[in-house]
Amino acid sequence: MIVSCRKNNPFTFKEITYKDSIDFKNWWPSSYKKTASSIPKPGDTTQAFTVSKYRQFVYDSSSPGYVTTYEYIDGFISYTFKLLKQNKPSPPLPEIRAYQEPVPINHKKITDIKKVMKYINGETLEFYYHVTSWKQSYANGDPDD
Repeated sequence: MIVSCRKNNPFTFKEITYKDSIDFKNWWPSSYKKTASSIPKPGDTTQAFTVSKYRQFVYDSSSPGYVTTYEYIDGFISYTFKLLKQNKPSPPLPEIRAYQEPVPINHKKITDIKKVMKYINGETLEFYYHVTSWKQSYANGDPDD
C-alpha cells in the first residue's frame, strides 16, 4: 500500500499483513444500506447501486453517507446514492481485526506453488518459500483428500 508520495521522497510503502484487515463485514450493516437506489433527478429514472456497473466513485466528506457514481471515468452521466441508513454522521471505522492469525491456505494451492518454485528466482522465491510454510487447510468433503 502506498502511504505517501512526494517529489523529493517519491514513495513510502507499508507492507500489508493480516493484522491490517479490519472486520468491515460485521460493522457496516448497522449503519449502511445493503441496497440503495439513486436519488431521483427530474426526468430521469432511478438506478440501483450496482458496484460492477460503475467505474468511478466520488465521496465528499461534506456529505457523509452519499456516493456519486459514473459509468465512465469523468463521464457526463452521474448518479448519487444515499448509503447511510439515517441522517447522522458516519460511524467511526471499526477497530476490530478481521483475522487474529494468518488465514490458512488450501493445501492444494501450496502443492501447486511448490511445483512452480523451480521457475522462480530472487526475492520472489524467498516470498514463496515463506508462503509454503504457512498453515494449510484441508476442506471437508474434498474428493482428493
